[in-house]
Formats: sequence, structure tokens, C-alpha cells
Amino acid sequence: MAKKFSEFSFRPEIMRALEEVGYSDCTPIQEKTMGPVMDGHDLTGMAETGSGKTAAFLLPILEKLQAGGDDPRAVVITPTRELAQQVAKEAERLSRYLDLRVVCVYGGTGLGEQKNLLLAGVDLVVGTPGRLIDFARQTYLRLSKVRWLVLDEADRMLDMGFIKDMEYVMSKAPMSRQTLLFSATFPKEVLSLSAQFMHEPIHVEVESPTLTARNIVQLTYMVGGLPDKIRVLKELLRKEKPEQALIFVATRERTAEVADMLRRSGEAVASISSLLSQVNRERVLQSFREGRTRILVGTDVASRGLDISGITHVFNFDVPHDPNDYVHRVGRTGRAGRTGRALTLVSPQDRPYFKAVEAHLGLQIERGEGSGSETGGETERDRSRGRGRAGSRGGGGRRPSSGGGGRRPSSGGGGRRPSSGGRERPGGGNKRRDASRGSSSTGGRPGGRGRSGGSSGGSVSR
Repeated sequence: MAKKFSEFSFRPEIMRALEEVGYSDCTPIQEKTMGPVMDGHDLTGMAETGSGKTAAFLLPILEKLQAGGDDPRAVVITPTRELAQQVAKEAERLSRYLDLRVVCVYGGTGLGEQKNLLLAGVDLVVGTPGRLIDFARQTYLRLSKVRWLVLDEADRMLDMGFIKDMEYVMSKAPMSRQTLLFSATFPKEVLSLSAQFMHEPIHVEVESPTLTARNIVQLTYMVGGLPDKIRVLKELLRKEKPEQALIFVATRERTAEVADMLRRSGEAVASISSLLSQVNRERVLQSFREGRTRILVGTDVASRGLDISGITHVFNFDVPHDPNDYVHRVGRTGRAGRTGRALTLVSPQDRPYFKAVEAHLGLQIERGEGSGSETGGETERDRSRGRGRAGSRGGGGRRPSSGGGGRRPSSGGGGRRPSSGGRERPGGGNKRRDASRGSSSTGGRPGGRGRSGGSSGGSVSR
């Protein structure tokens, strides 16, 4: 039986906020995390996307954080501006009766308003790595009084080239701080970060055996070339009738191309990529959150950090080159215990990447009805050779035999990836900084040796 928030003895202001937002029972990651964090331990946490980890780290911090002072005592680092905005919004909801000042800082917009909010005094800062460093170097953000430092989605920040930025922020915060690190996977670089900057962290873990949530039905459809992909996508949209759908494509240019084709078919669709200005990105996301836009087409980079509970379907129009991106894509649906569906279109060009995804998951994804000769892809002869339907819906498929599944990649990425060609990189430019400045499995149990450190938009809630 799930533990209740009331059992943690939060102060009345927090309990009142929890009741108003409808939180009563803890999710597994919240139940495992909040006690150790409230006891002051450093902690590393691994959980499925949409598991409730944001409240898991915010609530213990808000319980002890006192309003007042000029410099922040809590800092949360996120890989993208969308995730930063979502974390800040959750912090504002949960602290609405505490008179705390929450400021969100991120790239893609001017420094002025965010700078003024910081100078007016702040209790908790949520931000992307590049923008946090900009303000820290200009002394608008002083980290000398930080008591809590949170790294959210550390593996995504690693993928986006922010490892040095994370190290910089951690080195500027006091050694006496409490550090919390959350990650979907723990490659060796994240483990090294934990060992270097954390003090004997407790590790908590909530994951499904297949890396993707058990409440998500995964199906795949073998198709021909691009025209066939478009045809099958339209057919699936008519058949599935998603309440809200997120369609992933490989490149920024293809977001507009696919959105235009669907729009001509009468769909309420929008696209998002790093080609959009920050103002237009926020306008598109707001329309999608409010349900005015039913379908959103985006790239991996543009869609990272989206936390919209109403997404019923994820469509992989293009198979990602990195199997970890598949896990993150699928995690956009089936959030907070809801059911979801993830459908993947696999062209002949996609098949090497799709095989890598199945090997990474350690299972064969079920072939959807109509997959095969009807779509110009896999034939009946292919299926008779053992490459057709596999497994049950609920479990996502059966594990491949030792001869057919290949070796499962290590958490560090294992082997060389195929060339990504024209796929979008964060910000489209400097891989390390642009995503947060200009545009915005398990590798083992994390351990810790000690801690290195030193002394030293936006939205605000009072």
C-alpha cells in the first residue's frame, strides 16, 4: 500500500498545497527518496520518466527552506528550458503558502528580466547550465549560500555536452551542501560525477525490467519510403484517435514538413524545433498543454523535458539513432500511472537503428496490425522466418533469442553509433552550451568518495 504524504509530517502550508493539487499517495520514487533527503543525505535516484521525481526532491527542500535573504539556498539544474519551466512551476505550486521566491533562468531570451529577479532576492533558482553559469560569472547569481543542489536528468545533460558546466556549478557551491542527482541511466561519466562531488550518496532506484514503463503499449509498423510513412501515419492517426499525440522526427526541417502534410489532412497540428524563437516555442507548447493543439511534431532536442500528462500517444516517425532517445520518447506518454501507446514506423533505412533499440531494451517490440506487406515493408515470408509479431501487448514483446538479439549495449553507449547525418543537435551549433543559452542501463550503483567544492523569462513566486 502506497505511503501517504501526511505520514512525512510536512508543515501545514505544504500539506495545504498538496491537498489543493490533489496529491495524497506517494509514488514509489517519492516514498523511497523523501525520507533520506529530509535526513540530510546526498542521494542519487533512478526512476522511470513521469514517476514523480520532481516532487520527490522539491518537497524535502521546501520543508526546510526558509524565505528571506538575497542569495539562493537551493539550486536545481535541468538540461532544457522547458524542463526548467516545469520544475519552477511545480515549485511555485507546492510553495504557494510559504512566501518563497522561485526564479527560473534559461537561454533563448534576454538577460534583463531574469537578472532583475535575481537581484531582488531569491530562495530557489531553477535553470539550465549555460544561463546559470552566465549569471554566476557576472556575479548576479552567488552560490556561496547554497544548501541544496539538484541535478535533474543528469544523463541528458551529459548527452547534450553539459558535463563541464555541471562540474563548474558544483565546484562553486559550498562543500557542506546536500547534493541530489537524478538520472534515467547511470553511464560512467555520471558515476564519476557522483563520486567526485557527492558524499556517500544513498542510491534509490525504481525501474521497470524493460527500461520502458509497463503501462505503455509499444507497437511497430514496417513501412516503405517517405510517402509510405506519411500514408501509414495518417492511417494510424485515424485508427488510434489519440486525445493528444507527440510525433518525433529526425530533423528540424522535417518537423515542418510532416506538420504541413498532416495539417492539409485537417489535423490540428503544430511543430516545434530549435528553429523557432523562444516566444513562439512557448506559444506552441502552451497551446499543446491546453489541448487547443492535438498533435505536436518535434525533434528529440526540442521535446526533451516535456511533462504533459495528457499525451496518450507517441509516434516515432523516424527511429532514433540513439536507443536511449527511444526510451525518453516513449516516456512522454503513460505518465503518472496513466496508460499510453507508442507506435514506431520503421523504413528500410531505419532498420539498423530499430534493431539497436530492441537490443537495448532486451526484447522484440510487437508488430502492429497491418505491419508488413500491406505497408510495403515486412512480408509474410519475413514473419514466417521469425521477424513478425512477438510477445504480448502488456509486456511489450518477448525477449529475442541469444542468436538474434545481439549484445545489449552497455550503459556508456557501447560501440560506434551510425552517423547521425543531418539530425538536430542541441541548439544547432556549439553542442555544449547552445541548448541552454541560445535555444533554451544502469551502469552500476553510484558511489561516492568525497566532495569537491568551494565558496563561492524568469518566473517568480512570492
